[in-house]
Amino acid sequence: MDDHEETVMSRVDDLADRLGATSEERRVMLDEQQAWLDETREAMRAHVRTCWPGMAHQ
Repeated sequence: MDDHEETVMSRVDDLADRLGATSEERRVMLDEQQAWLDETREAMRAHVRTCWPGMAHQ
């Protein structure tokens, strides 16, 4: 996880605190956010592979 992702996850955790989320609700929020981050990361990698094949290894 990079710095940006850590910041996003921390903000979701803070939001869960402010909302008074139960531990189960917090886990669901964090799991859903992590899934979104994973999907976004893979979409960006696919975009790079398509548009800039020489950079796909980076």
